[in-house]
Amino acid sequence: MAQCTISTKYGHVEIIGEVMSLSQQAWNRSKQLIGAIKAHPFNQKLMNGTLDRDRFAYYIEQDSLYLRKFARCQPQYFHI
Repeated sequence: MAQCTISTKYGHVEIIGEVMSLSQQAWNRSKQLIGAIKAHPFNQKLMNGTLDRDRFAYYIEQDSLYLRKFARCQPQYFHI
């Protein structure tokens, strides 16, 4: 069990228990979603080398279209 004391302008707060980094908290909260993504049939076939070539080509084509549109939006939203 870890203990952490955080000082603020209003005083001290003691946290007793498991202290995790923000990234560890995010990984823990995402475990179920990550598992579902890995278990998806498309990803299973991609991982074990049995994905149909035409399906993969279609996926790459769609990804390319998405990324082109996404890239065009960046200057608009991030003032690049």
